[in-house]
Amino acid sequence: MARTLAAAEFVGRFGGHIAHVHIRDAVPGNINLSVGNGQVDFAHGLKALADVGYPGHFTLELETRDITDDQRPTGHRSRRSTDFRTHLDTISK
Repeated sequence: MARTLAAAEFVGRFGGHIAHVHIRDAVPGNINLSVGNGQVDFAHGLKALADVGYPGHFTLELETRDITDDQRPTGHRSRRSTDFRTHLDTISK
């Protein structure tokens, strides 16, 4: 999806067929970024999933190439990753 369609557009077209959502961030040419370090519009994609009644689970991709193994226990808390977690909390209530 990162290569062809925006998340919300993808959900709009195929929402009834989505059985599982795998989450990670990306930029053109690099799909291996921690959430918050790329350009994925999570707010619109997650809202689109909620709008079509997506009942499934999410898998958050933590094996990325933008931080070292030593950094993984604490992770990288960017503003976008904090916003993402807040948005997940909001739509799950």
